[in-house]
Amino acid sequence: EFWQSVGSQAVQDICQRIEKAYQLFFKHHKKGKQVVYIDQWYPSSKTCSCCGHVLEKLDLSVREWRCPSCQSVNGRDHNASKNIQTVGASMVGLGDVRRCETAIAV
Repeated sequence: EFWQSVGSQAVQDICQRIEKAYQLFFKHHKKGKQVVYIDQWYPSSKTCSCCGHVLEKLDLSVREWRCPSCQSVNGRDHNASKNIQTVGASMVGLGDVRRCETAIAV
């Protein structure tokens, strides 16, 4: 009953996502690697990778932003990748993953 109410396209999408997740898992498992899933809503782009400050809002058109807390300049994609790496490492217990030290020019 549930699957009939969802619709065939939705069922197909769910099956494709599950298949991709299995492929990713087994491909890395064969190589002795570990796949870590983080929350899809984690604010990786809006979180400063240096100090951890989280912006309330960040439009998709903004490719680079300055942290109001530590003044570091963050490229959206590079910053998000650092944050995702930090969260993933902390989830598997790789120890204390530290944020960068802010360099202040005098």
